[in-house]
Amino acid sequence: MSSSCKVILVLADYHTSLFNAALLIGIISVISAKLIPKLNGLLKYGKTLDVGSVTKWKWLYVPKSWFLHFYILDLTWALSGLLLIGLKSSRSSIILLFNFVQASRRIYECAYVSKFAEYSKIHLSHYLAGILFYTIANLQIIAPHILANVPDGSETTVPQWSALLASSLFMMGSIDQFVNHCHLANLKKYTAPSFGLFRYVVCAHYFDEILIYLAEYVILQNSTSFLIVIWVIVNLGTSAYETRSFYTEKRFLVGPYIMIPMVW
Repeated sequence: MSSSCKVILVLADYHTSLFNAALLIGIISVISAKLIPKLNGLLKYGKTLDVGSVTKWKWLYVPKSWFLHFYILDLTWALSGLLLIGLKSSRSSIILLFNFVQASRRIYECAYVSKFAEYSKIHLSHYLAGILFYTIANLQIIAPHILANVPDGSETTVPQWSALLASSLFMMGSIDQFVNHCHLANLKKYTAPSFGLFRYVVCAHYFDEILIYLAEYVILQNSTSFLIVIWVIVNLGTSAYETRSFYTEKRFLVGPYIMIPMVW
């Protein structure tokens, strides 16, 4: 057996474990960066980022507008998966369709809604983590089909209740997030968001993101999709906490909850 065939067989057997390990490392890294004061700067970006850090270590920072790369990658993976898989597996097709719609909307927002300041930066590690996240979010679906790990005719049906719940969560999160992003883009300088759910939650748009990936977990109900939800909660949770601290420091009036209504 050739070495390339052996590699494919190993990937076929362990791709889920590899994805899960990468997600766990990412989750632990974010938590560690939050708990270790000297690493706190890795979690800050945009308005919460210390300008002095960017000036001193400018080669470690990239423009925040590079968020667009995440969604182009997400769109490319999702479209490739849909063309490869088609409707052979309804579970896979639904998730890839969700990712395609989400990526398309976010690309539109980056191009026509969001206003990225020239000085707004993100840490290189944050950028690379985003690339990894969107790759895994799609490859967890595509890899089993490429590696012939999904028999023909398997996973063809999705329980009606889960399809309805997932679609509702996805639509609710997507629509509300679009509205919230439009609101954020039109905010006057030195003001805090106060529209809709922002009256109760500091980072309502992050809560919307959780709903979107929770919708995918409802469909897949596997370990990788569960860890993706945890990744989103931990990663956005730290950003939401930094945002709340920023607003508090500026003495802005914000909602009583940081990211999740009635919870935190």
